[in-house]
Amino acid sequence: MTTSWVGASVRGEAHRRLGEPNQDAWAGRSGSFGSVVVVADGMGSKAAAKRSAEAACEAVLISVRLAGSNSPAPSDLLGLVDAVWLVILAGVPPEDLGSTCLLSWQRPDGSILLAQVGDGLCCFDGAGIHVSTGSKSHGWLNETESIGKGRWTFEEVQPVSPGSVLLATDGVAADLRDELIPELVQAVAGRLRPLTRIQAWRELARDLRAWPTPGSGDDRTMVVHLL
Repeated sequence: MTTSWVGASVRGEAHRRLGEPNQDAWAGRSGSFGSVVVVADGMGSKAAAKRSAEAACEAVLISVRLAGSNSPAPSDLLGLVDAVWLVILAGVPPEDLGSTCLLSWQRPDGSILLAQVGDGLCCFDGAGIHVSTGSKSHGWLNETESIGKGRWTFEEVQPVSPGSVLLATDGVAADLRDELIPELVQAVAGRLRPLTRIQAWRELARDLRAWPTPGSGDDRTMVVHLL
């Protein structure tokens, strides 16, 4: 694997039938700040759902790049992400905006920040350690919350190698059983890690097109952060 992440996104059945675009977005970057991946799911009830998701990814990349190697407190970084997202979308009516957001940032010291707002899956698994920001103890995460409102939850993981973070929108994660998630992360990461980027993307896209989420026509996005 030539990069530290691999991901894919496919349109759900509902958007394919209607000829509408995929409203999920994802991105990955590396640099002096470490390595970061982000996944966002625009809220279908919002007129600017697609742009909201794209802007969420932009906001995370900008904020992490600005943070550089300083590794600010998680609450400070996530507050910056919210603010940058709102600035990017300043010309769009607020009632048209809405997107979930999931991120994994491996900082220069090797530690990992996982953060989530809204539904979806954001979890780390490695060396017998399993950490998820979507724990049912957070309760309100089962509701559809949007970036921009300060409703993030986060976890920090100290350097563990090898390890992987799996990020997935609700089109993938909606019916996953908590006890099976560590096995899923291990299986997906283990299968993709030896592949080239294009091979891994093809494998993941094929899996997402056939993903058996009962009754879901949602777009499907999955990104694996290989640490």
